[in-house]
Amino acid sequence: MLTLNSGIVWTVINLIILVILMRIFLFKPVQKIIDERKRLISEQIDSAKDREENAARKLEEAEAYLKASGDTARKQADAILKEAEMKNEKLIAQAKAEADGILVSSRKQAQKERDQLLEESKKEITGLTLSAAKKLAGIYVNPEEEEHLFDQLLNKAGEAHE
Repeated sequence: MLTLNSGIVWTVINLIILVILMRIFLFKPVQKIIDERKRLISEQIDSAKDREENAARKLEEAEAYLKASGDTARKQADAILKEAEMKNEKLIAQAKAEADGILVSSRKQAQKERDQLLEESKKEITGLTLSAAKKLAGIYVNPEEEEHLFDQLLNKAGEAHE
């Protein structure tokens, strides 16, 4: 059988003390380091998830901002185009009004010059006709009567022409 001798008892006691010391000085610090590393890794994973969610949220905000900016830019461009079209139409209307005014003015001026030329021609023809009639008839007629006779002649010529 087994006999207990002092060597075995001391070996068992030493073994128990060694296990206790290893547990205190080796296993607990190593377990602390492992737990600390687990905690750090867990925090980093949580932080990474938060940053990923934050990045996704910011991406959505940026996309919404881009869309709103695009819509705003489109609206501004449309407004600018409409304003430019209105200014263009206004300028065209002003130019047309000026052209019409110039045309009316030119027509009035041309009509005035035509009337003036007709009046001058009428006076010249009257003078020539009266002068020729005097020479042919050999008579003297006063200027008022000459003008009256010539007006009658022109009126009859105008009626015949119409």
